[in-house]
Amino acid sequence: MISFLLRLAGATLSALALGLGFIWLSVASAGSAFTIENGPWQTDTRIGSAASSWTLRAQIALGGLFALKQSETLYYSASRDSAGETLDGSCVYRIEGVDPDARWWSITSYAHDNFLIPNPRGIYSISKTSVGRNADGGFLARVSHQPLDGNWIPADKNGFVLMIRLYQPTEAFRAALATAPLPRITKESCQ
Repeated sequence: MISFLLRLAGATLSALALGLGFIWLSVASAGSAFTIENGPWQTDTRIGSAASSWTLRAQIALGGLFALKQSETLYYSASRDSAGETLDGSCVYRIEGVDPDARWWSITSYAHDNFLIPNPRGIYSISKTSVGRNADGGFLARVSHQPLDGNWIPADKNGFVLMIRLYQPTEAFRAALATAPLPRITKESCQ
């Protein structure tokens, strides 16, 4: 009887481990035909919609992102620069552009653990209302591990991801998700 119970417990644990492993693999590797690229930025048209799959909702939950409805917000993320190279926390990057066609926007940097990057200034992002402007109305911000003067966003030495949130983007922007103007990300220097 004890032998039977031990085999049953072993089979149950094995089945549980295989099931959880399958779920984790499904969520972690779920690619999407709904992913749209716009330079280094990517978005998934299902985020915040009724069309999102269970794997997409699980990815969002794992990342800690609270996704609003698509009618309210669009989310783009970037893990590479405009030249296609992976963002490196030991480098300094320039983010240059003009206001995206939305009521309000922000660009935030996250470490690979999906948390904000601690820094001595307590700065985590730039936004439409906080960014310093160029004479032409555009903006330039720098992303680096060390604090810099001017518009600065922190980077994590172990790597980071940038996210741009567009609140109430216009219909014209929504119609051109792959081509609408978004900021460029350019590597400036590396240590």
